[in-house]
Amino acid sequence: MYSHYLKHKTPGDLLKDGLSHYALENISATYVEDALKYLTELERWNAVHNLTAITDAYESVIRHILDSLSIKNLLKITPTLDMGSGAGLPGIPLALTQRDWPWYLVDSSSKRVQFLEYICRKLQLTQVKPLWQRLEKGALEIQVSQVVCRALGSITQCLEWARPWLADNAQIILMRGHVQPEELQPEELQKVEKGFTLSHVESLEVPFLQETRHAVVIQFDRNSI
Repeated sequence: MYSHYLKHKTPGDLLKDGLSHYALENISATYVEDALKYLTELERWNAVHNLTAITDAYESVIRHILDSLSIKNLLKITPTLDMGSGAGLPGIPLALTQRDWPWYLVDSSSKRVQFLEYICRKLQLTQVKPLWQRLEKGALEIQVSQVVCRALGSITQCLEWARPWLADNAQIILMRGHVQPEELQPEELQKVEKGFTLSHVESLEVPFLQETRHAVVIQFDRNSI
């Protein structure tokens, strides 16, 4: 997968090549530096707080940064909720691409939210707000027009958790591996609420990762309820 980099290139080189795959090599003069700083701090905190099972530096670049960036072209630059953000994925790598892009990173673990607050200060991500909140408790006084989440429960469960946070005409992007067709039937999506409709399923290609990745894009229209 990336074994030829171990002798000849650094994790930073791997990241630069991955950005080129996405045509993002000129996205920011400091992106590589900031993303590697994020991974360094994640590794340091992980030694104490167990924030991620991934510890290899090259694998972290691929599975944390490049995997998160795989949905960038599907997103609008609008206030966005990263639901069940964990260590800040995909929110932090995406927020680093544009520093006027408002993000809310919601997680139920106080330790993870403490890390998110720390890393946002460290990287001066002033437009990113970590929130310590259980999704099943419903939304705070916030509504967003875009929600993303990665590997978090079934599709209907994700929609149930997202629903209280959604403004009208919102977009929900669910990052998945394999997608089961029965999960995408209209009757399944509308078990949560009739306003949910499937827009499309996008096949994602993550550089250096030979695994199946999809993004399920769902629209929410309150007027259709």
